Amino acid sequence: MSFAQLDKQEALLQESQTIRVKALDAALGDLSEHDARRYGETDSLDLVAEALRIVMHCAFTHAPMEPDAFSTVVREILRHGLTSEEFLRLYRSALEHVWRILLEVAEGALLLLHAEYFFHCVRNGESFIAALVDLPAESPDMPETLARLGHALLRGDPLDGLHPAVESVLAPTYLIAVVPFMGRGETYVRGVSTVTRRHLEAIRRRTGVSGMTVDREADVVLLLPVRGNSRSAHDKLVSAVRTVFSAENSGLTCGLAAPMSRSDIPAAVKEAAELGQVAAALEYAPGAYVVEEIMLEVMLYRAPDVASRLAAKLAPLIRSGSQLVDTLETFLECGQERKTAARRLFIHPNTLSYRLRRIQDLTHLSPTNSRDVGVLQAGLIASRIVNSR
Repeated sequence: MSFAQLDKQEALLQESQTIRVKALDAALGDLSEHDARRYGETDSLDLVAEALRIVMHCAFTHAPMEPDAFSTVVREILRHGLTSEEFLRLYRSALEHVWRILLEVAEGALLLLHAEYFFHCVRNGESFIAALVDLPAESPDMPETLARLGHALLRGDPLDGLHPAVESVLAPTYLIAVVPFMGRGETYVRGVSTVTRRHLEAIRRRTGVSGMTVDREADVVLLLPVRGNSRSAHDKLVSAVRTVFSAENSGLTCGLAAPMSRSDIPAAVKEAAELGQVAAALEYAPGAYVVEEIMLEVMLYRAPDVASRLAAKLAPLIRSGSQLVDTLETFLECGQERKTAARRLFIHPNTLSYRLRRIQDLTHLSPTNSRDVGVLQAGLIASRIVNSR
């Protein structure tokens, strides 16, 4: 075969793959609309569509399914109570959509190539799904079992007596994220739980890691499995959590902790819950916070008497209004650089100097003295903590 023929065949294969991917996306979109009335929950449908996408991609490309990807599909099916028969029906329905689309957009050699891939998709895909029959996908108590597993991990209870299938779900340890409800009403709590589950799905899309959520009275806990000893895998998971929670439309604040083993999970949950509560109480920007970032805030939150004494030092400043408080916060954020702070505040440097003298007069603490700066920083945090209680 000549180089020209090879190039032509490669181009044909590339075009075929592009069309197949578009057809698959369109088919899964049609499938979601087609089954929306039957399955009701859009979030569940999105997960099912993603499971179909994983299986069909492997079938379309002749690629073997990776064990982690396959277990991800299984876990999502178990969690949403979808039986293997229902999943197979959805798969065949998606294939019908794909084939109808391919018939509309391709002809000649390209259509023959599509037909070859479609044959493999039918054969390989159904063999993947057939493997689900041997797993407890159809067990009606599986969702309840997973819920019991989550609560057992949080409490540090022994896992004896749970469904044997949990062994395929368990990880050596988990990354813990806790989103507080902050004592809000039932509607707010339901909203937080819903958004948290969407965040969990967004994390899975980024990392391939399927976690679980556990609703408690004061918060909702995310358990994200960490497999192996790879530091990069752990860092990637932490980065994904941070990215998802700090997104512009997130609206949620959580505490983040990484236990060394499953036995450390209860302590990690307690730490993450406190971090989330502190960050939310201080109205920090949406995101995932670790103890190293807000250690001073946590220490003051744990010591209300100390926080009250520090807040009292800044009480005259707080009563003076927001202008001097904003000036102090900006000056400290700028590393006590006068010109930088003045530019950020849109004021003349002489005006900044005047305000700094006023702050010193009110607090008897100098914003330019290194020892006093520490007290001023702690006092600002303490004032917010006292006001949040």
